[in-house]
Amino acid sequence: MSAASKYHPRAPRYIFRPLDQRLMRFKAPEKSRASAAQIRDLSTTGLSFVVSADEAPLAGEMLKVEFTLPRSPRQLRSRKIAWFASVVRIERPNPWEKSLLIVASRFYRLPTGLTTQLKTCLDPKVGNEEKADFDLGAPTAKDLFLFTSLMLASVGALTLMVIPVALWLQPFRALFA
Repeated sequence: MSAASKYHPRAPRYIFRPLDQRLMRFKAPEKSRASAAQIRDLSTTGLSFVVSADEAPLAGEMLKVEFTLPRSPRQLRSRKIAWFASVVRIERPNPWEKSLLIVASRFYRLPTGLTTQLKTCLDPKVGNEEKADFDLGAPTAKDLFLFTSLMLASVGALTLMVIPVALWLQPFRALFA
């Protein structure tokens, strides 16, 4: 149990994978333009992201965040969410890294519709970080046939590459001579 869970109830976190859309934007009311960041993890209560130290918000600051939900293979398109979040914690990823900060934020009064979208997207993924996003399942008869055919064709092509051309063309020359 972390120290933050004493003060804020925590939902299970979905840790973003390398293939997930990690880019997000956030804007503080006092700033004139939005800043870019990379999402680390996401839950129904908030998200954490990595940002450069010169663009980092202040603790307690209210932000407008825009991000794309992780897409499962069964979804045709990604869902984008834009809402407000308050910064609850800022920390360095490691002591020697001065240019990056990790910002933890909590969604501010997230509407039921957005909470439902987050839950439906994250529920199958939370706790399954070691699983792939897709299930290959057992091979079908068609898959086995295609695999066998490709293997035989590859072996045949490699065999012809090893044998000198003059030897395997000799029977064909006899036919046309």
